[in-house]
Amino acid sequence: MRRNGGFTLVELLVTLALSGLVIAVVLQLMVGDLQHVGRLGRWLRERQAGERALELVRGELQRAERGGPPLRGDGAARRLQPGGPQLRAAAPGAHRFRPEC
Repeated sequence: MRRNGGFTLVELLVTLALSGLVIAVVLQLMVGDLQHVGRLGRWLRERQAGERALELVRGELQRAERGGPPLRGDGAARRLQPGGPQLRAAAPGAHRFRPEC
């Protein structure tokens, strides 16, 4: 005889198993997303550090071209020797220095 007011044990176990699968998938997606966000954050920090370094080098090269003193007194910006490879500052937005031939 079946009563109208409840669920069977099999129904409860199936519901529990399906709920566990859904939770596992959601957790896996969240973990993957957090890892991706971490990689993206590292990439952005590295890019910003690189851009800052390029700005410092660009400023040092401009001061060296004008014959001014280096930014720091430790000889960080030395004049390029005649006949050696010359570096030119990249255009704004570019992220590399290229040797001129």
